[in-house]
Amino acid sequence: MFTFIWVYKLGRAIIRNEGTTTSMGGGYKRKDIAFVGIVVILIIVAILCGLMWTLPSVGPQATYAGMDLGVILILFGGALQLYHYIIYVK
Repeated sequence: MFTFIWVYKLGRAIIRNEGTTTSMGGGYKRKDIAFVGIVVILIIVAILCGLMWTLPSVGPQATYAGMDLGVILILFGGALQLYHYIIYVK
């Protein structure tokens, strides 16, 4: 979760430094940053999925598996939102 917040703040700082919508400092575009964000989020989701498979589905640690699944779904929703931004925003 901290990685997601860090990537979000890094992206916002880059966007604030450049006022144009098409080009950014260093030749990057907003859509390129969104694409990198998707890759980072999907890597985090893959790590969390691997962690979730090791947790039991019954007992006191089942709550951790449920929280892990919730975080995975939230991050995957963020990745889908970035995907829609890349495809549909001109």
